[in-house]
Amino acid sequence: MWSLRPEHFKKIRCCLPPIEEQRAIVRFLDQMDRRVRRYVRAKERLIELLDEEKQAVINQAVTRGLDSSVRMKASGVEWLGDVPEHWEVVTLGRVGMFSKGGGGTKEDEVNVGLPCIRYGDIYMNHEYHIDNSRSCISPERSSLYTPIQYGDILFTGSGETIEEIGKSAANLLTGEAYCGGDVILFRPGIETNARFMGYAADCFQSAYQKSCMGRGITIMHIYSAQLKYMCLALPSILEQAAIAEHLDKAITDIETKIAHARRQIELVEEFRTRLIADVVTGKLDVREAGTESPDATEAPHGLPEFDRIGRSHEPNDHEVELA
Repeated sequence: MWSLRPEHFKKIRCCLPPIEEQRAIVRFLDQMDRRVRRYVRAKERLIELLDEEKQAVINQAVTRGLDSSVRMKASGVEWLGDVPEHWEVVTLGRVGMFSKGGGGTKEDEVNVGLPCIRYGDIYMNHEYHIDNSRSCISPERSSLYTPIQYGDILFTGSGETIEEIGKSAANLLTGEAYCGGDVILFRPGIETNARFMGYAADCFQSAYQKSCMGRGITIMHIYSAQLKYMCLALPSILEQAAIAEHLDKAITDIETKIAHARRQIELVEEFRTRLIADVVTGKLDVREAGTESPDATEAPHGLPEFDRIGRSHEPNDHEVELA
């Protein structure tokens, strides 16, 4: 175990400018930190709005379809509202079968082997669809696990909050694969589009319905006996495919924007870290800037203008604009 003791700290060398220069440095860094934090908050809000947009796009497509001119009918389900007239409102218990996943422990995991989806993976690594596997098990241990097929919907049987209980994803793995314990497996008995079902089974309306079914205090639980009553609006198989294709493209575009915003946050935080290091070690002279008012916007001695915050030391990093 590594450790540091008081005698070690006594040997650490640091730069100590005059007290007035210390105050100027603090004022300057406080100003810059406020600007960076304001920028980060704006980007985090943008990410929230993009997530909301993603949910709205999915909800609209899987409950209303892509044709806004189509005639609507009452679904008979209060939370679902009207659906296209030619769609069928079904419960999962009418269109497929449920089973309980089972398996060994995480000690069974190997670097190379057969894909295995654990309930924690559904929470952390899969959104709507499972097209890769973080975990693998050896063929010798696979008999302890539940086999899954392409198009199966995997629900989490437990969770920490009522909002996330029953989170689900459609299996898009085409080869041999398995799931572990605390996973509820739904296998459609009719022809469905797996990508459409992945979106429909975990859209906002479905998540709300599952939250109403959850039970528990410290840990929330949900069971197949409840999930079989979950309602979905199903169009024809051709329309399911068209909706899935439309959502794949729309979600990819939104995720690209989210990734860009997160990268901008990373860059500006890298800039702040490097700026602090340069200022407190005297590599950047901010004595004059530190005497300016908090609203000063003119860059000090070689620092890029505040509206064009920096480059990290990798020359290919992009500049980040401060909002």
